[in-house]
Amino acid sequence: MAQACHLSKNYISAIERGVNKCTAQTLIAYAEKLDMSLDELIGRENTGNIIPELRRILSSMELEQQKKILQIIRLISQ
Repeated sequence: MAQACHLSKNYISAIERGVNKCTAQTLIAYAEKLDMSLDELIGRENTGNIIPELRRILSSMELEQQKKILQIIRLISQ
């Protein structure tokens, strides 16, 4: 995570242990890398946006499975 957010491992470790406070920019970078909203990242109620969850699920599927899901969504949305 440190590398993905362009931060040092020591800095991330200090944040996780509560030694350092993190900036809003760091929280945003974490949320983006985890494909989450900031509310989800800090444990607030789900804002009702299911797109990040759908993205996570779809990204773990094979391309053919993704295409089938897309067909189903298109049928439902008609």
